[in-house]
Amino acid sequence: MVNAEHNADMAIVTQYLPGIVCWGDSMTVGYGGDGVTYPKVLQSLIQENLLDSYDLKSQFNSKHAHLINPVDYEISIPVINMGVGGENTLTILGRNGAVPFVISSPLTIPADETPVEIHFTSEGGQPVAPLIQGDRGLNPVIIGGVEGTLSISQESINSVDHSYHFTRSSVGEPKTIPVGTEIITSASTQYLDYITVIFIGLNGGYSNYDELIRHQRAIIGHQTANSDRFIIVGLSNGTKESRCALEAVLEAEYGKKYINLREYMSTRAMEDAGLEPSEEDLSLMKQGSTPASLTSVGSHYNSVGYELLGRLLFSTMNELGYFDEVRDALTHNFD
Repeated sequence: MVNAEHNADMAIVTQYLPGIVCWGDSMTVGYGGDGVTYPKVLQSLIQENLLDSYDLKSQFNSKHAHLINPVDYEISIPVINMGVGGENTLTILGRNGAVPFVISSPLTIPADETPVEIHFTSEGGQPVAPLIQGDRGLNPVIIGGVEGTLSISQESINSVDHSYHFTRSSVGEPKTIPVGTEIITSASTQYLDYITVIFIGLNGGYSNYDELIRHQRAIIGHQTANSDRFIIVGLSNGTKESRCALEAVLEAEYGKKYINLREYMSTRAMEDAGLEPSEEDLSLMKQGSTPASLTSVGSHYNSVGYELLGRLLFSTMNELGYFDEVRDALTHNFD
């Protein structure tokens, strides 16, 4: 009976909450947070509030409890961090696969594993720049049916000049790749049934608000399941005045699935963190900006800021009912 219940529970988890994938830039990486990231915080809260109570042994009558090994029935719901610092929306979408990178000049892949220089753009011809600060979700790639690795040559992450190379994974026949061929990234076929958190746009990549929404919608539309379960995180920097037009558009587009992060950080965040605002904090909050006590370098958060964001995401998902089916499935009484 316990095995049957466990299998049924896992089917519910697989259907409704197989995992959460967070797409973004350095704010998703957790730059400035001393190891604290909002995906990590979100995963901890899911464990504490949904999974730790899933103890079939304690819920089984004492007469047969000794037959149950809790280790056999442990579950995990992963939260995947797909953040890479410095990337704009188009580069993130290329890693994701929703708007793929495409070959922009003729390419011949040699028969052996010699690196070959490669040129590519976004699908619409716009410039993209992956790998400058990381490769999450990128490698291995497949180009024209050939698997291999993309690499970058650069003096530093701040260097304007850089070049890319492709190295095939194993020896084979040489292959000529025509312009327009898609680069199939690793992540383009992964996490497609996960709930998505989309926190993009701080580094540009779009020319207007409608284009930003198209980029967000592209990631949502790339999902093959749970595409109705997502969270859009709004831009965290700026003031109330500078962001009001964008925030109105995003709220109208996504409703309760949109988090106005700037507004939260400039209003309720300090109280939620149990912190007393400084004079500098109060001045920033008055103009609708994130208080300095929650930031580190530039507009990046410190550990407290990322902790608050992770908690905000969990509470928002909870309010939207994203955990309901799983919570119900993991609650049993076998007595």
